[in-house]
Amino acid sequence: MTSADLPGDALAILIIDDHRMFADAMMNLFRQCWPAASVRCVNSANEGLQQLQQQAWQLLLMDLGLPDMDGLALLEQVRKQHSSLPLLVCTGETRPVVLKRVLQAGASGLITKNQSAEEVLQAIDAVLAGIRYLAPEAEQALSIPEPHQADVLSERQLAILRLMQAGHSTPEIARQLFLSPNTVKTHIRLMFEKLGVNNRVECLTVAHERGYIHV
Repeated sequence: MTSADLPGDALAILIIDDHRMFADAMMNLFRQCWPAASVRCVNSANEGLQQLQQQAWQLLLMDLGLPDMDGLALLEQVRKQHSSLPLLVCTGETRPVVLKRVLQAGASGLITKNQSAEEVLQAIDAVLAGIRYLAPEAEQALSIPEPHQADVLSERQLAILRLMQAGHSTPEIARQLFLSPNTVKTHIRLMFEKLGVNNRVECLTVAHERGYIHV
């Protein structure tokens, strides 16, 4: 079944997203395509769970970054209660380890917020038909071999990496993250070891190739 197989007034879409501009754009797109459809947006996971209890929905579009609950936790909870609901996750995350967790938790598909309206509609048709949809960025990220766990950068190291990418010096990074310069130096040394590099330029290049940072 695709969106074309559903009468306009039978299509009910719930959006869980706290980014107002994106949510409004999606609501306008859906209402243009299906004027009689029921389209509602809520800004938190708890509101979304309430809506799922109160009404039958044909599609759930949800963000991973929500203010009141981890997106993966919400996804797992929704799947336990609504196992067959087509569910599209919108994310800017491209680390393979995270994307795999999203799919393992039960997402029907993955889209990104920079995709075109046409691509979003294609994603909806795919998941309504029971076909998994992956945004090109997600598909490319998942094709990269996952590193050994010992090689995975920690959240602290990722924060340091992003500041390095922005051109900050070690003392500046230390101030922004409320760390000592020696602690930052230790993390940088560990990152070099994990990525098999010898300097910052090589570190940023390899980190980009592995999907840890983006240009």
